[in-house]
Amino acid sequence: MKFLLSLLVLFGLNCFAATKDIVTIDMALKIDGKLVSKPNVKVLFGQTATVEQTTNTGDRTFIEVLPTRNAKNEVVMKFKVGKIVSGKREILSTHQIITLLDQQAEVTQEAKQGSSQSISLEVTPHLWVPALPAKF
Repeated sequence: MKFLLSLLVLFGLNCFAATKDIVTIDMALKIDGKLVSKPNVKVLFGQTATVEQTTNTGDRTFIEVLPTRNAKNEVVMKFKVGKIVSGKREILSTHQIITLLDQQAEVTQEAKQGSSQSISLEVTPHLWVPALPAKF
């Protein structure tokens, strides 16, 4: 019985250690001051995740994020934000946001001449920790 319990504890610790590289990113995308998307994504550091959504007006948007960590243990997130028009991706902006875990950061791109849209992206990265089982 002791061996089985030790094995379960060792397995549980290994599972916990294996998940240390997963980050949950809460995002809020505003276009022209209007909230169009508020997705949440879980992704491994060093891997790219994409979220596609359809707004109430039928517009399709996407947010692509590649999170990494730097030497200061900050979360570095590279983003592509855009629309999907006739099945093709149209990139509206690219951003890099650097922040600490559990700290909110925001970047805003004001409308340029010839462009009618301002874009604001708010993000908060969290280290993902799986729920432990209630009973063994």
